[in-house]
Amino acid sequence: RLQQEVLSRQSRDEMVALKQQYADDLARNVSQQRASLLSELQRTFDRETKAINERYTQQLRVASDKMQQTLAEEREQRLAELEKYRAELRALGTVLDSSSTYEAFSHRVHKTSMAALALSDRVEAAAPLRSEIRALREAARNDPLIDAAVKSLPQSVIEEGAPSVGQLQERFKVVKSVGHRAALVPEDSGIIGQAFGSALSLLMIPPGGPIEGTDADAVLSRAEFALKAGDIEKAIDEMKGLSGVPAQVSKDWISAAESRLAVEQTAKVIKAHVALLAASCS
Repeated sequence: RLQQEVLSRQSRDEMVALKQQYADDLARNVSQQRASLLSELQRTFDRETKAINERYTQQLRVASDKMQQTLAEEREQRLAELEKYRAELRALGTVLDSSSTYEAFSHRVHKTSMAALALSDRVEAAAPLRSEIRALREAARNDPLIDAAVKSLPQSVIEEGAPSVGQLQERFKVVKSVGHRAALVPEDSGIIGQAFGSALSLLMIPPGGPIEGTDADAVLSRAEFALKAGDIEKAIDEMKGLSGVPAQVSKDWISAAESRLAVEQTAKVIKAHVALLAASCS
């Protein structure tokens, strides 16, 4: 019986020891599994956290790039609009400057046109041109063509004027008569020859109309025809073909005709130039 109790006690002790060992093993296994599970959970958490951070970083980078692109496009658009406004302002300034310049130019052309018209009227009146020339120079200030045209006029013409076409025609009658009479006087004939020529000129009628030839009457006829037609330059050329006494007699008339031709040509040049200026304003 004692032996049975001893065996029973040993069995109980062994059972307790086994239970304790099982409990310890179980606790150890549970602890190991929990540690393994926690480690796996930590790795999963770290992996997911990293993936989330990467996705967030990528999304943030994409959003930032898109925002930068949008800002750059908006900045370019604003710069383009500003440049457009600047161009419009420059164009407006150019238009205003052009308008101001056009008005000033138009006013100057008008004054020049009026001065040129006054000069033409004065030329036809065979009067001094001093005041009209001064007014024209003032109106056409810095115009090289008009300045050159005015400077081409002899000072005597500006101060005294040039004879009109009618005055030249009247004076030509005297020159023609004297020239015709002088042509009939033999050279070195003295007073008797002059008297003979004068008497002969009363009997001979000068030829009418332009005729060919180099004698004084022929030259005078062509000059008279040209003068009646208003061709002063042609008349001067013909008169310069005279020689001897008729040439001496015609010197003053040629000088007067040349002064008239000079003012006519100058007036024509100025009129044509002013007409071009006026056309550019229209």
